[in-house]
Amino acid sequence: MEAKKLYPDTWNYNAALILGELEKIVLNNGGRLCATWKRERQYHEIINRGILDRIKELEKDKDRQTRFNMTDAAKNTDAEIEKLKLLSNDPIVTPYADYHYIQFTFNGYYYYLQFDRNPFFDFLFTKSKLINENTHNQNVYSRPFNKSWLWDCFFSFHCTNED
Repeated sequence: MEAKKLYPDTWNYNAALILGELEKIVLNNGGRLCATWKRERQYHEIINRGILDRIKELEKDKDRQTRFNMTDAAKNTDAEIEKLKLLSNDPIVTPYADYHYIQFTFNGYYYYLQFDRNPFFDFLFTKSKLINENTHNQNVYSRPFNKSWLWDCFFSFHCTNED
């Protein structure tokens, strides 16, 4: 089955990348992902809509500037369009496009991290001790997750892998 193509906004695109990186870190350090449903993971191909929207917006500006003989402004706009086209916006296949949470076990604890589609709402975090290898205490409430790591670059299409 071919991956469904989605065009999330910049925050949701970057959130999917962050969760994908967190999954790699967990698995590389001996953690284990927890399945939520009894179904296969669904993968989606995502492309950052923020870059595409900005290019379209600038192309409209350039057309207007050309119509009104604003040649210097049109050249500047054209240069900005070319810079945006140089940004990597290749499709990325991820399971975190349609939901923004991850559940995993690591070092005898169960973890749950959820990002909201709106980054200004609370993110939720749960940590509970494992009762046995496959069971955790489900009577633990999620609490708001500290957002000190949430920098402005995560809202921008200029966010790099290093960020």
